[in-house]
Amino acid sequence: FDSPITVLRPFNTYGPRQSDRAVIPTIISQIALGKNKLSLGSTSPTRDFNFVEDTCKAFLEVAKSNLTIGKTINVASNFEISISETALLISEIMNKEVEINESFIEIPSPGIDMSERPSWLREMFSKDVDQFEKPQADWRDKIINVTHSFKSPTLIFSHFMVINVLVGYLQKSKKIVTFYPDNCSVTKMSLNQGMLSLEEIGSSQESVVN
Repeated sequence: FDSPITVLRPFNTYGPRQSDRAVIPTIISQIALGKNKLSLGSTSPTRDFNFVEDTCKAFLEVAKSNLTIGKTINVASNFEISISETALLISEIMNKEVEINESFIEIPSPGIDMSERPSWLREMFSKDVDQFEKPQADWRDKIINVTHSFKSPTLIFSHFMVINVLVGYLQKSKKIVTFYPDNCSVTKMSLNQGMLSLEEIGSSQESVVN
């Protein structure tokens, strides 16, 4: 339609007014609450963080330029950092010593190539939890046991497999997956006298591995 369009792709934006569900606010919140052991899910993935003012400047500069029309532009800092490194950096800034809880990681798939993981996951989805092999059974048990051990309000920043372990366990489902959480979906649970209960299931959407 001869429209002057530029595709702008901001990487991970952080800063004021960001949702508490994002990883940096999650880390800050847990440290501010006095937690010495952070629950962050898988901490090996890396991010390229951009401060919100820099992201806004990129939008403004692209809007003023005719040279960007018809192009796709990445907005990034060109500095890659893992979630664990991010957590340790924030803890240093906040002058707190912390330990990262590695219980809430992705479902283990030893010996499975990343290119084969989507089909492997679909196969796992079709199994009952009592059909899991030892690595997956131990992973599920650890998530449930650690969650039961919490003594104070806790935020767990994780992916949908971990959330499904807990939701499926509380719903007494035989399947590993009972719903597909949307991006930044929040599921709430309560722990009272050792009894874990489901308070609210977060918003959901279909997954590419479904």
